[in-house]
Amino acid sequence: MKNYAMIKILLICLVTLSGCSTHFSGTDTDTTSSPPLSQSKSDDDLLTPEKNNQAKQDIPSKKLIQKTDLSTPKNNFVSSKHEIPKVTISSLPDFSTITSTKKRKQAFFQFMMPMIEKENQHILDDRKTIQRLSDSTQFTNKEKTWLKQQSQQYELDNTPNDFSPHFFQALLKRVDIIPVSLALVQSANESAWGTSRFAVEGNNLYGQWCFSQGCGIVPHKRPKGRTYEVRRFNSVTDSVHAYMINLNTHDSYKPLRTIRQSLRQQDKTITGPALAEGLTGYSTRGEDYVRELVSMIKTNHLLQYDRKP
Repeated sequence: MKNYAMIKILLICLVTLSGCSTHFSGTDTDTTSSPPLSQSKSDDDLLTPEKNNQAKQDIPSKKLIQKTDLSTPKNNFVSSKHEIPKVTISSLPDFSTITSTKKRKQAFFQFMMPMIEKENQHILDDRKTIQRLSDSTQFTNKEKTWLKQQSQQYELDNTPNDFSPHFFQALLKRVDIIPVSLALVQSANESAWGTSRFAVEGNNLYGQWCFSQGCGIVPHKRPKGRTYEVRRFNSVTDSVHAYMINLNTHDSYKPLRTIRQSLRQQDKTITGPALAEGLTGYSTRGEDYVRELVSMIKTNHLLQYDRKP
């Protein structure tokens, strides 16, 4: 029965995602402080009231904001064996049925990776368009509308009336990728490898909060007087999108964006371990949380999936 359950999960992954042929190298045990995969973190273990990853609340959907399409032709972010699927993943497979630590890790990473790559590709396409427009001195009405929509989505302080070099510099600092390795380990860490209550019931892989009544799932041990909920997403794909917008906009993650900008300027690879140093504000555990993410990246040999410049 265990073998049957494993085969069932992998078949779900393979049928749902065309990019699941990628093989990941993992070990049966982590060197991190996460609980073993046979245990699932409770919702209150995963989200404490002080965590800062709740700071992005009701993010408008991409479709509502990005009505004007100026995207340049898409160039594959990954090789053909990592073909990016043109689908939205509405729910998680039941990873709890996989009792082997190594196999559960592989199934989880294979499930998440195509969605992360797809979202990064969208970001890169928009980034290329912004770079192209930054060399212009005159803009069509359509281009102006699109740039204002980007400014709104990435939450620049002021919507520009003119498009100065400073505007483009500020926008490009935010419109950039999140390394695959980092997005993978944060989703694993925050969702207990896809088995947490919030992941299963709300497609929430990154532990984001919201503050409107009914916007999400109420933690069992939410302190009295607190009103936050754990945001519920319509799909896993939406969770990945909101996570990247969060890191690219919230004040707590300015250090991450500064590190990434510096790597760009030096023509260096944007890696998960490098950007993890800018995530001390994601958890009250601070530096311990960062060290855990870096350890997970190394233990699971995920650095190889980070994009070269």
